[in-house]
Amino acid sequence: MEEILKQFDIIQVENKDYHFFFKKFFKHIYLAKTNEEALRLYKAYTVPIIFLYCNQNTTDTIDSIKHLKEMDNDIIIIVQSYKKPLKKLLELISLGITGHFDEIYQKDKVQNILKNIYHHLPQAQGNIIFLTDNYIYDIQKKILYNSLYIPIKLTQNEKIILSLLTKKRNQYLSTDTIIYALWENNFGCETCYNRFKNILFKLRKKLPPNSIINSYQEGYKLNIQSH
Repeated sequence: MEEILKQFDIIQVENKDYHFFFKKFFKHIYLAKTNEEALRLYKAYTVPIIFLYCNQNTTDTIDSIKHLKEMDNDIIIIVQSYKKPLKKLLELISLGITGHFDEIYQKDKVQNILKNIYHHLPQAQGNIIFLTDNYIYDIQKKILYNSLYIPIKLTQNEKIILSLLTKKRNQYLSTDTIIYALWENNFGCETCYNRFKNILFKLRKKLPPNSIINSYQEGYKLNIQSH
């Protein structure tokens, strides 16, 4: 679990240096002084996990959660608060937060939070693969992320190729198999091979070096990293 979490950056609203408890579990922590600043950071870095702080002004936290969910309904939101009434906590939970913990440090509670985060990450369900240079491909959403967790725009044909290569992990796919998937109704056309090579060339430029390995006799496969 910890090896997976360590691949991701998070945003955390700082309160009494609480981020030191989580620093060792994640790749990098972007610190914010307020929930409003955390939203601005999210727009800049689009991390998958964000820690908000709920003080006496619960409305501020609720509004922040709603804004984040509007931008990405799958974002993992953890709320830190201090002695919040049960009614208020239930209201926050109803908005779809992944977890909550008190300002007072409790090791067991923090471990449960980390487990919740892990189980809500797509790779916990086998939907994410890791490439070289900390690039990530979300199989279900067909989204490629660079090492800063910023999405890289892919064409429809590039998504088809990546999807094929992820389905046959550690196995080579022949050129004909890929071309047939791209142009089933026009398979065997004179320009198909050159068009495929052009698509592959552009896709490789979006990936880290040596992400797609090719063998003259066997075809192509994805260089998937184990974690």
